[in-house]
Amino acid sequence: MRKNILLKVIILSVFSVLLFSACSKSSSSKWDLVLEGEIKHGAAMLGFINKDSGIAIGEFGKIYFTNDGGQTWEKATNKSFDLFGIEIVDENIAFNSGSRGHVGVTEDGGKTWTRLTDYGESFEFQYHCRYLSFLSRDTGWIASTEKLASTFNGGQSWNEIALPEGIKRIKAIDMWSKTEGCILDNDYTLFFTNDSGKTWQKQNIEIENPNKKISMSQDTAMRFSNKDNGKIIAQISTPEGSEVIELITNDGGKTWMQEKLPVTPVDISNIYLTRNGKTLTAFNFADGILVFERKDNQ
Repeated sequence: MRKNILLKVIILSVFSVLLFSACSKSSSSKWDLVLEGEIKHGAAMLGFINKDSGIAIGEFGKIYFTNDGGQTWEKATNKSFDLFGIEIVDENIAFNSGSRGHVGVTEDGGKTWTRLTDYGESFEFQYHCRYLSFLSRDTGWIASTEKLASTFNGGQSWNEIALPEGIKRIKAIDMWSKTEGCILDNDYTLFFTNDSGKTWQKQNIEIENPNKKISMSQDTAMRFSNKDNGKIIAQISTPEGSEVIELITNDGGKTWMQEKLPVTPVDISNIYLTRNGKTLTAFNFADGILVFERKDNQ
């Protein structure tokens, strides 16, 4: 009898601890999980602009899009080599990039794609472009791990931007005006420009155990609304594997607030964050799709 009572007390205690832990994690997170699903066709990069509409790109130029939260995926009309980079400007306009310098655009929400002027190099891993940041149909940045360019005519031509001295391999990019933007390298150093890359200002980020590897597609997201205010979604290494964290700055990267996101991945293949910083997609082909929406205005 006493053994049964003791067993019940232990079970209730463990249950209470687990429940408290789950509630603490949920209540402390500033992100709501709005979609959890899977994708049955191959994909190298995937992004949702909201909980309903997303675009998946991958090998042999295959593109799929959904408007029902991933319940169904329709195949898009596209011809290209492997694709690794995506930027969704709005419900209609999105850009992609990949092998052999391919760059494409859609103006109908992902149904059909038009090839733009190529930028980047061959099939070699370090040279294909996987980073895109566009303000509009006309204005944007494109980058590989070692090259950066801008366009002001919708990808008809590209303007090479000289990289800042001392930069390592590019891990994420973002532009917030025609002349202003920043680069994050895989040493977690930020480089800001306010004159289209003519000059750069350097800002180191203090972060423990950052994941410095470079992936085939974007595994770190960065969005700034201006020079002072921005966020980075990144992975860090832990004894248990890895964590996904959000870093927020309000002083141009001098100081950062850090929060663990409610994601416990073995590895996240890619991370996509919308331009307004409100919708986050974390994707791994084996583990599926997680889409989060930010609760507050940061």
